[in-house]
Amino acid sequence: MHAQSSSGIADERRTVLVVEDDLRIRLQLAHCLRADGYAVVEAGTADQAVRILAADRRIGCVFSDVQMPGALSGADLARWVMLNRPGLGVILASGGLREEQVVASLEGEVPFLAKPFRYARVRDLLDMIFGEPRARIDCEVKEGSVTDVQALPAKRSEHSWECTTP
Repeated sequence: MHAQSSSGIADERRTVLVVEDDLRIRLQLAHCLRADGYAVVEAGTADQAVRILAADRRIGCVFSDVQMPGALSGADLARWVMLNRPGLGVILASGGLREEQVVASLEGEVPFLAKPFRYARVRDLLDMIFGEPRARIDCEVKEGSVTDVQALPAKRSEHSWECTTP
């Protein structure tokens, strides 16, 4: 499994593993990340993410939903990362849990986003993790849809959307 940037070249330093069981949200976030120049690897469960992380050393950050099917939650995945891949960035997100419910169970600082969230916030966290700002795009990621923040023409429906660049 090879992650590629939008230019088609594998990006060893800026690869994000997106772990989300809602396919629409996962595809939307992955699309925004790729449009922003990140290489992306996708997983539908934390169990699958652990297998990917054990085999793929290129990944520099994990973005994970908290509540997912399978044996492991996103918080369990964050704990696994802290033990097995120290120094790897982790961002957690949830639409059903509050930050204090999630982060309190973890030892260490783990950024948390409540759904719905704006891609700009994800971008700011990735800038901190990877240590360098990039050109900005902004879209709002919601349960089942992404809303463009920029007032540029875009196709929008449950299954079609675009990220826009200012």
